[in-house]
Amino acid sequence: MGMSSRWNPTPEQLLALEEMYRRGTRTPTAEQIQQIAAQLRRFGKIEGKNVFYWFQNHKARERQKRRREVETSCKVRKHDTAGNLDMKESAGGLRRTVYEVEQKKTLVPPSSCSEHLEVCVFILINFVLVHEASLFYLL
Repeated sequence: MGMSSRWNPTPEQLLALEEMYRRGTRTPTAEQIQQIAAQLRRFGKIEGKNVFYWFQNHKARERQKRRREVETSCKVRKHDTAGNLDMKESAGGLRRTVYEVEQKKTLVPPSSCSEHLEVCVFILINFVLVHEASLFYLL
């Protein structure tokens, strides 16, 4: 009975795949996948599906990593920013508007894409809404 084993890229294959990714290859076409697999076969066993899934997984991991970095950045900086948000007096006590939060959203470096900015703003708005009640009780 034949045992199917997991594909483990050789260091050379990994280096080549990472370099292609770094140079902008994200979702290679079926033809490109076959060409890449053919080129990398000289370094060890590899099939088209291995190339396909490597790019898919690598892209997903990069997204997760960026998302975690943005969330961490927000958690670290929201403490600095939260105290500096403009506060408005209203009938309900201390209020901070979404507009003001939007004006203060300097948490993410400009190089980050809008998706990450939205995640950051979402976290900041939730922080403000959650802590708004406790700020009211402190007064």
